[in-house]
Amino acid sequence: MVKDSKYTTEWRDKTLKLLRERPRNISFFKIHQATGLGEAWLSMLQRGKITNPTINMMNALFNYLTSIKS
Repeated sequence: MVKDSKYTTEWRDKTLKLLRERPRNISFFKIHQATGLGEAWLSMLQRGKITNPTINMMNALFNYLTSIKS
């Protein structure tokens, strides 16, 4: 989680946790196919390289990750 950003929120942290702890069979490519989010963007987000993602992109990711079944 990115703690140094003044924009850190519980919702964003929860979304990042879901991304990092997703089932192994859910690849960045699979997320990309379902959401249109770029694989490189997902990788950078997971590694904490994107400190202020847009709400639309995070919402798409959150909705997808909360809808998948483990």
